Amino acid sequence: MSSDMVEDLPSPSGSLEQLFGRMPPLVGLDSSLAELLSLLAQKNGSWPYALVVDAGRVVGILTPVDVLRWVASDRSWQGSTLAEVMTTPVVTLAVGNYRDPLALLELMRAHGIRHLPVVDEAGSLLGVVNQDELCWRLTLGPPPSAAVWREPSTEKLDLPDLQTTLNLRVAIERAIPLGIAAVNSQGRQIYVNETFATMVGWPKEELIGKDPPFVYWPPEEMGKITAAFAQGRPPQGWELTFRRRSGERFPVRILEAPWLDAQGKVIGMIVSVQDLTPEKELQNQQQQLQHSLQYQQDLFQSLFEQAPVGMAVTDAAGHLLKVNQSFCQLTGYTEAELLSMNYADITHPEDLRQEAIYVEEIQAGRRRGYRMEKRYIRKSGEIRWVDLSSFVAETPEKQIYGVVSIVDISERKQAQEQVQLQLHQARLLSHIVQGIRQSLQVESILSFAVEEVRRLLDVERVVIYRFFPDWVGEIAMESVSRPELSLLGLVIEDRCFVTQWHQAYQQGRISAIEDIDTAPIQPCHRELLASLGVRANLVVPILQSAGPDGTDGRLARLWGLLIAHQCSAPKKWDPWMPDFLRQIADQLGLALQQAELFEQLQAANAELRYQVEVRNAELAQRVRYEQMLRLIGDKVRSSLDEQEILATVVRELTQAFQLGACGVALIHPETQTYTLVYEAAGSLPPIGQVTLPLDPVLLRQLRQGQTLYFSTDHPLRGRCTFLACPLFVETGSLLGFLKLVRLPQEGFIEAEIHFAEQVATQCSIAIRQARLYQEIQAQLRQLQRLNELKEEFLSMVSHELRTPLTNMKMALKMLEVRGLSEAQIPYFHILKQEWQKELDLVNDLLDLQRLEAGSRSLEIARFEVREWLEKLVPPFALRFQERRLTFVSRIPSEPILFSTDVGLLTRILSELLANAAKYTPAGQQVYLEVAGDSSGLHLQVINTGVEIPAEHLPRIFEKFHRIPQLDYAHQGGTGLGLPLVKKAVELLQGILRVESGENRTLFAVSLPDLGSSALTPSPSP
Repeated sequence: MSSDMVEDLPSPSGSLEQLFGRMPPLVGLDSSLAELLSLLAQKNGSWPYALVVDAGRVVGILTPVDVLRWVASDRSWQGSTLAEVMTTPVVTLAVGNYRDPLALLELMRAHGIRHLPVVDEAGSLLGVVNQDELCWRLTLGPPPSAAVWREPSTEKLDLPDLQTTLNLRVAIERAIPLGIAAVNSQGRQIYVNETFATMVGWPKEELIGKDPPFVYWPPEEMGKITAAFAQGRPPQGWELTFRRRSGERFPVRILEAPWLDAQGKVIGMIVSVQDLTPEKELQNQQQQLQHSLQYQQDLFQSLFEQAPVGMAVTDAAGHLLKVNQSFCQLTGYTEAELLSMNYADITHPEDLRQEAIYVEEIQAGRRRGYRMEKRYIRKSGEIRWVDLSSFVAETPEKQIYGVVSIVDISERKQAQEQVQLQLHQARLLSHIVQGIRQSLQVESILSFAVEEVRRLLDVERVVIYRFFPDWVGEIAMESVSRPELSLLGLVIEDRCFVTQWHQAYQQGRISAIEDIDTAPIQPCHRELLASLGVRANLVVPILQSAGPDGTDGRLARLWGLLIAHQCSAPKKWDPWMPDFLRQIADQLGLALQQAELFEQLQAANAELRYQVEVRNAELAQRVRYEQMLRLIGDKVRSSLDEQEILATVVRELTQAFQLGACGVALIHPETQTYTLVYEAAGSLPPIGQVTLPLDPVLLRQLRQGQTLYFSTDHPLRGRCTFLACPLFVETGSLLGFLKLVRLPQEGFIEAEIHFAEQVATQCSIAIRQARLYQEIQAQLRQLQRLNELKEEFLSMVSHELRTPLTNMKMALKMLEVRGLSEAQIPYFHILKQEWQKELDLVNDLLDLQRLEAGSRSLEIARFEVREWLEKLVPPFALRFQERRLTFVSRIPSEPILFSTDVGLLTRILSELLANAAKYTPAGQQVYLEVAGDSSGLHLQVINTGVEIPAEHLPRIFEKFHRIPQLDYAHQGGTGLGLPLVKKAVELLQGILRVESGENRTLFAVSLPDLGSSALTPSPSP
């Protein structure tokens, strides 16, 4: 049937009250979670949920899922209310909105509602419709077991009525979430609905028409099913396990009703099957919840007993019901003693009132717990401070308990009190110090100090006793509580103090006497105190630092004493008073120096301002001189001509200093004269290049590097002031001096003299550089000439040596052609080997000469590296084999195209391989490694069993340098192979590296790809 036909069905009859299920537990909004869980546990799990109501209205619903979610969030269920845990808001159905059972079932299925509260117009709860029970009613009628399913009679129904009835059944079948199956009287399955087919996973056509056992009966359940049918029929609500087509097992509940025809005859059975998987999962969740609650109870008990803090449980009246060991240790009572007491019995009386207020607020419902710092009275009478935390726990039976935890904070309280006392003392000290420092008048400072000290210490008299140089003193200032106690101006001479105590007070001694009659003091001291009417006193020294800043290490000066007197009775001094009075005395000592220091500071500031002005002027002058020195230095260094340098110096100095004249004089030591060779005239006329005598004393001073500054009568200028700075071209070699001339009344200041000396130093350096440059130029010209002679010589030698060697080659060839006797063959081979050595030497010399002279041009060619190595390496491999050496070559398998001078590259690798064959001991290995990358071609030749001595390593690339002790092949050599390799690598713009150590030697060559640049090497320097 189509859905349109279902929608045209009339609303089924039946009141809403008939659909109400059993009413679940109703609980209040303020109920605790623990109470509800206890209640549900007593119902043996028959109620999987509860409704939360407030004033007759449903405000929430609590299911096991809500409880599991609450516990999984690590929040305790102890003390939690339902308002915190429940699901809200709740979907309800107003009684006026009800239409029919099918519409109601569709509504609950569409919104996933399993339990739907029904309320009246005022919102009051009328009942609850459960989705499962509604399904049963729509399929099998009311729950009683006598219900049967009758086949509707068609005798009195016409065709439209029959069609309507069928449509109603189809609609019901599609609406309910139950599997429906029908079997005939022979047990054959003749009908299943879509829900049943979907539930077991088989298509309907594979289920209808089948005889038992049915495919959805698992083998393990066959015995149970057979036994049930053998007894007649299975019980209603029978729980069984079905098997899906996938093999999965799932629990089901089965309800059966007889299928009767119109005459009431049983023609089969109608079976309703409910999938119990969600219900079983809910039961598992409830079991997990029970386990979780039990675990938390056990955990709480363990934590209570083993907690490192004191814990106790009290009843509503405050009687102790349970305590842990930590609580007993803190209070000093045994557990038995505490369980017979009330919390008020061990609480300090001053803390009872505040705790009573907290208890009243809990009883009124305004708080669930409290925290406070309070005092406990231990069994020994000792007072201990604790940090107490208390919260209320309520049982389902509405019994109230208090759970208390305490932490001993006595030490923290003592530390806080000590800190508070220190802060109070610091504020008082800051107040007194501020008052002392507000004035620079000694009398005001002392008057303020004694008044404040007497008030703070609560004594009858405070005096400041000031010493004279002979340690006799007077009462310089006082503060008294009564006029008759005044001692102001009294001069006191205490011989006991002079002989015994002044040094101790100078070192910071503090004296505290609480009663002169019982104190262990000298009789003379007791008599003096009694004559002054003193019963108790506290004395601290007033010290002044020996220096202005107190850092010179000398003993402080004892200026006087700050004394507190109690006259009428003895006095116990508090522990903080001596140190507090000492701090005030220290501040007094500083204050008494303030006036003097202030005056000294004013004078120092004036002096400092003057020095700053002078210093600024000096700095400005120095900056100007440095700028001039830099200018003169730049001009001097820009030239290597000695005459130009000297002319520049005298000209710039004359202009910078506004001199009368300035010149450079060259000394003639043999005649003890000097010649003025360069001169620049200022305000004085020039005298030209003249030679004048030089005093031997002045000459000796100049040689010693001294600058001469004097006034004398010049034979050509008259009375003048001279400044002469020596010029040295080498260490200890005096060239002359730089002479500055002014009129006698002008003179030179220190900065000008220093500046002239710096210029003379720059001038000396410039002269040395100029002369060195001239010498270098001469040497270069000489070297160039020698190089030309060398090239001519080498060219001549190459021609002269090659000619006889060529003749010798022809002669050897002729001898070999004509044939030799057996006795002549050894000598012939010796002659041929020696000829080859001489030829190699000449070729090496000529090649090295061309490389060094830069006359060897590059012949760049592009080639394939593997092909080149395949031609070059085999002869060396044979040579290594003859030397009993293991040769290993590591050559890339892929082709490498490279551009360079093939001849030079061949010479480089040949020399390195030949070198390895010559200097590697038999039985060792020689490795050739070749690699190419974007940076170029890389060659490495490694031979083992040999190390180049460290003293020879820096010299192996020198011409003709050899290490004979490493020549294991005894072939000798010219010592030109490695120098040739080095020069060739440099010409190819590569890098040559050598390493030797750990019984191996490595030569590494890295060459760039020269490509098509055809670079021409620059001549060697």
